Amino acid sequence: MTAIINLNNYKKSIQAKKAFQGWSKRFNEFFNEDTTTAMLSDTTLIALCESTDESSFLLCDLIIKANFNEDIEDFESLPSFLKMKIIESTLFLNDIFRLECLRRLSWISEIPVLNISLYKIINEWDHNQNILLKQTPIMTPLCPGYHQFNETPDEQKDIIIRKLIPRALEQFRKKIFKK
Repeated sequence: MTAIINLNNYKKSIQAKKAFQGWSKRFNEFFNEDTTTAMLSDTTLIALCESTDESSFLLCDLIIKANFNEDIEDFESLPSFLKMKIIESTLFLNDIFRLECLRRLSWISEIPVLNISLYKIINEWDHNQNILLKQTPIMTPLCPGYHQFNETPDEQKDIIIRKLIPRALEQFRKKIFKK
């Protein structure tokens, strides 16, 4: 039984290495099946948060290789349900990366999905998406809008956090590039 588990771990490790190959080349950093959002460097994180063709390509490439263990040259030729899964996974990862920026600014408290490996998030995204959707991050007193957040009904708190994202990304850029 141990050999089977080790073989599965080895296969997972090889698949993750291939999936993160584009990231490793682009960011000149090491990523593997255990890499979490919290482990990303600030510069990698902000690059992935940006809505650019490059960040979209890097996310789609990771998702496709992690799920299918192969390069898919023509996204448009994929069946609709696969394209939808890739797009939804990309949007979900964007949410996670942006929440990590808020956490690094100390604007929100820790949320569990930030400590799950990116590889696992991608491979189990339906389950992990539910975790994120069920748990609105708690805003800290350091966050602009903290008092408004506390006075807002629970079902609307995620809206306040989403409205903070552009401001948070701007603050995070200033923080990392002034170093």
